[in-house]
Amino acid sequence: MEQEKKVSDLPAEDRDAFTLVNEVSAISANIPGSSASKRKIRNDIRAYFGYFGMPHLFLTMNPNASHSPLFQVIYGDDLVDITQRFPDLANSVNRRIRVASDGVAGETFFSHSIEIFFEHLLGWDHETKQSKPRGGIFGKLRAYYGTVEFTDRGQLHGHFLIWLEGGLNPRETHVKMKENPDWQRQYFDFFEDIIRHHAPDIDIDIDVDPDFEPHAQGPPDPNDPLFDVEFPYEVKRCADVLQKHNVPCHKVCFKYGSEDCRFGFPHDIVPESSFDETDNSISLKCLDPMMNWFNPYILTFCRHNHDLKCILSGKSAKAAMIYITDYITKDDEQMHHTLSMFAAAVAKVADRVAHSDNPQDQT
Repeated sequence: MEQEKKVSDLPAEDRDAFTLVNEVSAISANIPGSSASKRKIRNDIRAYFGYFGMPHLFLTMNPNASHSPLFQVIYGDDLVDITQRFPDLANSVNRRIRVASDGVAGETFFSHSIEIFFEHLLGWDHETKQSKPRGGIFGKLRAYYGTVEFTDRGQLHGHFLIWLEGGLNPRETHVKMKENPDWQRQYFDFFEDIIRHHAPDIDIDIDVDPDFEPHAQGPPDPNDPLFDVEFPYEVKRCADVLQKHNVPCHKVCFKYGSEDCRFGFPHDIVPESSFDETDNSISLKCLDPMMNWFNPYILTFCRHNHDLKCILSGKSAKAAMIYITDYITKDDEQMHHTLSMFAAAVAKVADRVAHSDNPQDQT
């Protein structure tokens, strides 16, 4: 192509090869993890950018099937009562065996968990494909885009870009920040309310039980008269177990040749949210350098670790798009590898036909 410039100028055999690659790419666009799928995801996200503008939030969800009472019911364990906050479950080893032995139940659990999360916590109407009139914990959503991938442990987790109703693009946000101090304060109050980087500041210290397993327990009842009193304590217990980064780091923190923690821990302490007019940078409050960003309601009611970030610039949105597509397609095949596989497949078919006694294989 570099020499001929046009497909039409290529020799007939090269044109056929080029056509084959394009047709295979069109088909493999629907195969998760393929290079064509990666390109399709990027094009989809760019289309969302063009229509909805820049997204405002980037969310990673990690529902844990191994410890979830809901998964045990989907798997077929009739003895588990998910109406109870502390249901009786099989031991942890058997729960992991169940997840490994029934991938369909694992996928059903993940899909159902994400569906009810968007419906009940984010206020999304799946039938009308728009936000419900009352919205959810982030207010009203204008749109979202999500992808799903397998973790190294073989469990599903999802990455989501979220557009908020009434949200501004980065340039409009910077102008408002400079012109209106009251608006700036409201902006920080909103994002500090939905995104936390520290456990609640409670006067009484809580020693979390080493055997505390939030995945295997239900959330507190919001209709309980003592819910408002218990909620911050539950957030602290769950945050310390689910959102706290390990010290020292695990091996996974140094994958891909990284000498420092690839998740960026410890984070820089930011006592107060601020806006720097010189470079238009926005920094949100961060009081615990080893705590991952989280939402207290997602943490308490979904009972699994997650990561929630505010996308403060166009560069952040682009980085999120690249991260999503790269992360779910780690094993990219180079073109020469792909063509080699094609050649091997064709050679194998030709060899089978040459040695076949079936007349139909010869045609």
